[in-house]
Amino acid sequence: SIEYVQAHLGSDDAFEWFGGTADAKYLVASGAADDSFDWTFGWRGRAQFVVIHQRGDDADRGIEADNSEFNNNDLPRPNPQLYNFTLCGDPDRNEVGESSIAATIRRGTAFTLRNFLITGFKTSGPQIVDAATLNEVNTGVSQMGNGVIWNIGVVGGAAGTAVHSSVAPFVASGRFPNVVANTDGGLSPDCSRHENPNFQPTSVATLAGGQLAPAIPPNDGFFEAVTYIGAVAPAPSDDWTKGWTAYPQR
Repeated sequence: SIEYVQAHLGSDDAFEWFGGTADAKYLVASGAADDSFDWTFGWRGRAQFVVIHQRGDDADRGIEADNSEFNNNDLPRPNPQLYNFTLCGDPDRNEVGESSIAATIRRGTAFTLRNFLITGFKTSGPQIVDAATLNEVNTGVSQMGNGVIWNIGVVGGAAGTAVHSSVAPFVASGRFPNVVANTDGGLSPDCSRHENPNFQPTSVATLAGGQLAPAIPPNDGFFEAVTYIGAVAPAPSDDWTKGWTAYPQR
């Protein structure tokens, strides 16, 4: 198990999983020069309470998710279970156009993504790519729900797409339930501030703080049932990211 780790200003992905079943909690991925959270080749672990914070001068996707690029139906198929993620892209176009896509889910991976907050990316929220990936959704294996996506591509450029066209039919049908788009989730704009970010919802009277009910994770001894979505409990609760993380710039 992996807990309380910050990966800051690395020159590649912040956290990347190559197969296995490793579990992780309380992760902060800040300023990665490539993807912030990445998996491939059969990872079937669990993760909860994960913060992604990007710099637009040198970032790729918030999440990049793959099965094998050589055979999209390779086994064991990745199928991680992800709960309580906060993804803060960088909306500032003065740092050019990176930090564009919140999540690219492709190449036949399965997934569960619930209780998430996504804001600040320049182009779109999550997108699903490839027939093998869509098959895992259509057969009921992959799950998404209980999340808010807002402030996509609204700073200094063309508006982005909160609910990508590959995801929109599943949201509309209820297959991906309780996904709210283009409504403020309740994070401070300081979520995207590089030097001193704030990932805590402003209060319980927000979608993030509890107005949008979270999905209850499996009762398996790893996941914790909480009353909020995103990685951090709303104010005035303690913010687990404070006191041990640091965000020096270079």
